[in-house]
Amino acid sequence: MPILPKIFIAYAREDTPLLEKLRKPLNVLRRNGHCDIFFDGEIVPGERWDERLKNELHQADIYLLLVTDDFLDSDYINDVELPKALEKEKSGKAKVVPIILRPCMWQYTLLKEFQVVLYEGKPIEPSGGYVHAVEQVARIIEGRNETSDRNGSLWAPPRRSPPESRGRGPPQKQEAEAAAKRKQDADEEAERQRRRSLDPFHDLMVPIKGGSFKMGGTHPVTIKDFHLGKHPVTQAQWRAIMGSDPQQLRFKGCDDCPVERVSWGDVQNFVKKMNEKTGEIYRLPSETEWEFAARGGMKSKNYKYAGSDNVDEVAWHMYNSGHKNAACQTVKSQ
Repeated sequence: MPILPKIFIAYAREDTPLLEKLRKPLNVLRRNGHCDIFFDGEIVPGERWDERLKNELHQADIYLLLVTDDFLDSDYINDVELPKALEKEKSGKAKVVPIILRPCMWQYTLLKEFQVVLYEGKPIEPSGGYVHAVEQVARIIEGRNETSDRNGSLWAPPRRSPPESRGRGPPQKQEAEAAAKRKQDADEEAERQRRRSLDPFHDLMVPIKGGSFKMGGTHPVTIKDFHLGKHPVTQAQWRAIMGSDPQQLRFKGCDDCPVERVSWGDVQNFVKKMNEKTGEIYRLPSETEWEFAARGGMKSKNYKYAGSDNVDEVAWHMYNSGHKNAACQTVKSQ
């Protein structure tokens, strides 16, 4: 008797009603002997919840990710379920299938590297495409998911190539496919290096470990990990992206001075062009991120300022800057 592929459904508890809509067509596959399916509702009273969940997570062949804002915001998914799924997918031992159920920011996460399931280019829930989503899962089970139609059955952005198939076709074909894959990998790496050479911020981003703090000294806020520019954007960096200085620049001819007298719209145009040139995802920091970093993050709780009790050691202010203003900093999404 053949061993059935094991499907693990990762979802946020808030999305249980959407899970139930998907489970109905999925159960058709299970009842007809195409797969085994697990979600945490399968855990019976008396079982050790965490042990069973991690065991099923380890054994899965296909991971269905029911992607919504709540999914992307779940600590357990981000800390436990998603890393394991990505680890097995990267080693070629499993498939990861993100199903976009509701509009959310999935394009700004690691999920952007994968084929995601949409219905006519839209999330599943508003368009009611649950049967369509399960049809895509069936294609994956049957090994017929190598192509996708451009109208949205599977949205396929550029991503790393799937593991080489073993035992398929004559040796000459396998060698040709392996050579083609090596060339593709080399071309992709060359493109990454080229884009990196155009990125004036690549080596200037500082990782900020997230944590909790009192924003404005009043209300508690919890923030996730992010990267922040080590320095404000300099005039030289601005020119590298925009091709010229801002029209209203006051302190000209100082490459290492911050660019200033730029509007919010100017900065948004700068960030857009920088992302186009580098292939990265930069943006302005949020008010919360900036205050957290300016306070010194989790490493500065016992200091008056961000890492020091002497403001001159850690800050550029009106009395030590020669009256030259700082302008904007950028954040790099992880």
